[in-house]
Amino acid sequence: MKKDELVDISIDMGSQELNVKHLNTTYSLALIDPSTMRREPKIPSLELPARIVMDAGDFKKAVHLSEKVDDKLVFRSQKDSFCIEADGDTDKMTFTLNKAELKEFNKAEAESMFSVDYMKDIARGVSAGDTLTIRLGNNYPGRFLFEIDGNVSIEYIVAPRVEAGGY
Repeated sequence: MKKDELVDISIDMGSQELNVKHLNTTYSLALIDPSTMRREPKIPSLELPARIVMDAGDFKKAVHLSEKVDDKLVFRSQKDSFCIEADGDTDKMTFTLNKAELKEFNKAEAESMFSVDYMKDIARGVSAGDTLTIRLGNNYPGRFLFEIDGNVSIEYIVAPRVEAGGY
């Protein structure tokens, strides 16, 4: 589109559409009815003993490194460290952070497995320098809370991946 070309924008209230016309192209976009929008979901109360606060860049790096190894990740909080592990048929990757490398760590023991695809989707929107708080239990949903630029909070609650026979 060039600066001097005109764009025709109109709203058809009868059909609830926004119509945009430019040269030989026409778009008709359905308007959103505010009454159909979802309410904010109720966040379940979960007893998740492990609390890990880390740089989101480390999380993103661990997820990226694991995606070529396996389609699942084990998040493990131990007394002296926190690790993210992918254990495939032939390869293995373990990303470990000790207490000194974490922003906060309560040393509670917990372990849950999650889909790499879910973690990739979560990691996509964060950067190094953002803060991630992970809450874990044993084979419980995980809570992932990101603080972005100190102004925005995003929280995900992710169901664990449970397989017969353990990990």
